[in-house]
Amino acid sequence: MTLLSPLQLRLGVTILFACLLAGIAGLGHAWQSGAFDCRLFVVASSQEKYPLMKEFEASYNAAGRQVDGQCVKVKVEEVNSGDAERALENGWDPSLGARPDAWSPASTAWLALLQLRSSSGGSLISPGETSSLFRSPLVIAVPLPMATALGYPSRPIGWTEILALARNQAGWASVPGANPLWGPFKLGKTNPTVSTSGLHALLGTYNAATSGNLTPETVTDLTVEAFVAGIEASVVHYGETAKTFLTNLNAADAQGIALNYVSAIAVEEEELINYNRGRYDPNRVVPAMPLVAIYPREGTALADHPYVVLRWSNNQAEADDFRDFLGQAPQQQRIQAEGFRTNFGGLSDDILAGDLYVQANPPLAILPTNNGRILDAMVNQWKKIRKHARVLILVDVASRDTPRQGIEWATQSMIRALGGFDSGGSGDPGDEVALWTFPGVNGPYAAGNFITPPGALAQTLGKLKASSSAAALDTVLESAVVTMTATYELARIDAILVMTGSSGDVQTSDLQLERTLRNQPTDRFVRVFIVSPPGLSKQAQDRLTGIALAGRGALYQPTSTQTLIDDVVTNF
Repeated sequence: MTLLSPLQLRLGVTILFACLLAGIAGLGHAWQSGAFDCRLFVVASSQEKYPLMKEFEASYNAAGRQVDGQCVKVKVEEVNSGDAERALENGWDPSLGARPDAWSPASTAWLALLQLRSSSGGSLISPGETSSLFRSPLVIAVPLPMATALGYPSRPIGWTEILALARNQAGWASVPGANPLWGPFKLGKTNPTVSTSGLHALLGTYNAATSGNLTPETVTDLTVEAFVAGIEASVVHYGETAKTFLTNLNAADAQGIALNYVSAIAVEEEELINYNRGRYDPNRVVPAMPLVAIYPREGTALADHPYVVLRWSNNQAEADDFRDFLGQAPQQQRIQAEGFRTNFGGLSDDILAGDLYVQANPPLAILPTNNGRILDAMVNQWKKIRKHARVLILVDVASRDTPRQGIEWATQSMIRALGGFDSGGSGDPGDEVALWTFPGVNGPYAAGNFITPPGALAQTLGKLKASSSAAALDTVLESAVVTMTATYELARIDAILVMTGSSGDVQTSDLQLERTLRNQPTDRFVRVFIVSPPGLSKQAQDRLTGIALAGRGALYQPTSTQTLIDDVVTNF
């Protein structure tokens, strides 16, 4: 089989997603100039507040608001904070949605990074032109029995205590009152290049490592580096958003094995509140094992959810009107009801009375998030000391309409995914990647099985070899788990990444596959992440979601090849 050249790949991918995006853009134009006869402005919102912002979109649009005598409507788009920051550095990436008139990331930190990294993007905003919609501090979310064993609620706990437990080879067996079967300390943490909770957790660990003397220079101190690297070594995997971890924890809780999944997750306080309310369960069932909010004793960062009207917008007055609308009492009450701290007060009385394991006024030092030089230095250093990955990629080459389309989709997906991994260098071991292809459940075509031993990425790309395979998804995935388990590396994130264009309906063998995935050894658990294009049937989505959750991973349906890297490969 002949692989497409990089230029052919880029052209083909560009054409494919241009068609999709043209349809989206056309819909927005019809709303703006068609029967609605209103001026439309767009707000890019971070993930954790997006459902609430969509509520406000509906209520604002129903209110018949006018600016200068002209009817106005708002459209809220969901864009991860880090993705939006990168897009704004260079104009805008249309695969993320319509170009926004206003931007509301989760933290001022992203504004500081934009201003540092891009003269053109940085000129879109001014610190004096931003305002905070509401707030939520970063907390270390710990299951109640584990928090109790650590001394909650009487003992102050922070990143220093987390590091000591992470470094102890005995794990939870070293903690009086803890169950030794909980195994090693396992941290869930999002990727700081795209996620606010990951960026704020990194800020908290560097602040603790420097005893509050955090500067761009102290970030590279060897003692500081060892402290942060010790925390990173306990990470089970990284993630695009905290939702991945909380959804998996909820699934483990339903199986009665929540304490086997993770020991702690770095999340916003609001996300912990809504997890304890049952918001991450499809049936709104309250978890049997609630999470406790540990407010790091060394200090923590505050997600202040800034709102900034971008200077390129022709709808600045309209975007300002939406901000004024959000500050009105009914919206502020909804904000409090959702677990955020408003600008007019703290948490709602209902939340504090609900025994949701949060504090009204925690004794907490708030860390500044407006120094772009410090933030950028931390992220760059993290890329060198983060926990590296060891990933087996399974690519379904016969899940498109024709065998040829299957090969092209597989080739494009494979090359783009590999481009997101770190090949290492200068003493950095980098990520290790292996590639297999399989023919898929929907077609008999066997294109061959690319096999490479897990090795440095640079070597992997040059060692693709073909051999025949006729396995369906269930069979090849079970085989992949056996292979990865037999060569498991504790110092890395061991995972399987499945790329499939169509999974078909639920198979009779799925229950056995899910049992196999779910019952892996706790200390050698290989996680499973699945990537599929948008547009699958609900049955196919449900099937792939069930398999991914059994493997303590997630299903992703990226809208572009760039978000394949930004959102999926960030797990590693």
